[in-house]
Amino acid sequence: YLIEHSGLFEKFLDVGCAEGFYLSGIASWKGIPCFGIDIDPASEKAVEYVAKANKLESLISFSKDLSSAEGFISGRLLCLVDVDGSEFDVLGSLNSLFGKSLDLESVLLIVESDNNQFGRQNTPELISGLVKSGWSIQSIIKQKPSNRFVDSRSELSFLEQVVIGAEGRPGEQCWIAAIKKFR
Repeated sequence: YLIEHSGLFEKFLDVGCAEGFYLSGIASWKGIPCFGIDIDPASEKAVEYVAKANKLESLISFSKDLSSAEGFISGRLLCLVDVDGSEFDVLGSLNSLFGKSLDLESVLLIVESDNNQFGRQNTPELISGLVKSGWSIQSIIKQKPSNRFVDSRSELSFLEQVVIGAEGRPGEQCWIAAIKKFR
């Protein structure tokens, strides 16, 4: 999906960036400024390590606080939200930040759905909330847990690879892609 729509963004904001896998991938692929946000204390060191190991320090920034991204938000932005159950809070904060930016042209938003407090997927609620906030839904991409694993010559058994790769995720998750123009 991102390859097809790569002309839609010139900056990347990753909310829930963890170790910075997507940050370094996008920075390396597109050569654009990337900003990661994560509340996990281990993420900052991991992002710094990944950026340095890939010689991307000049393109990758990190913060624990979403509000610190306010100065980064401008132009044509790709924003990934992967926050494991905190989607509504984060989207509310992002909508507020996006509304404050005088230089924001458009956002290609990709949100990973998750289970709600009742153990059901929050995909329908996320879509409804995004549409009510003026977002245009472009695509809903179902995740396939079977695609997370490839034949490997790893020392780990297949069962160990499954446990590590699944990360406790429910199998029904989706990526919701939406676009909003700001000027």
